[in-house]
Amino acid sequence: MHEASGNQLVDNNHNNTYGGPQVRIFREQLTKYKASGSQLSLPPGFAKFLWESKFQTLSLINAEGLEEICHQRIHTKETKSIKTGRCWKKFCSKSRFKQGDTIKFEFGDKNENVAKVTKEIV
Repeated sequence: MHEASGNQLVDNNHNNTYGGPQVRIFREQLTKYKASGSQLSLPPGFAKFLWESKFQTLSLINAEGLEEICHQRIHTKETKSIKTGRCWKKFCSKSRFKQGDTIKFEFGDKNENVAKVTKEIV
């Protein structure tokens, strides 16, 4: 299993339950701005994964099965900075994510643009 938090990407070599051994997990702690903003600036490790995948859109699915399709916004090719599209605010609100929550983006297959997005319970 690959896990990323900010800039870190760690390979734990676990298989996932719904797509083979290529699970990618990225975590993000929500600030007030990240929880209420219309877009989400992705941390470097997450942005790099999406940049390399060449996805034009990202399908976010929460624990209740709500799905939002987000277009990616690439700011510069040099820094590979990526933000989610304007769907983020609506997805955050409907998923009841708030400031201080750590959320997990889990990709079951590196070739699919689908991320299961859940709040981590600590």
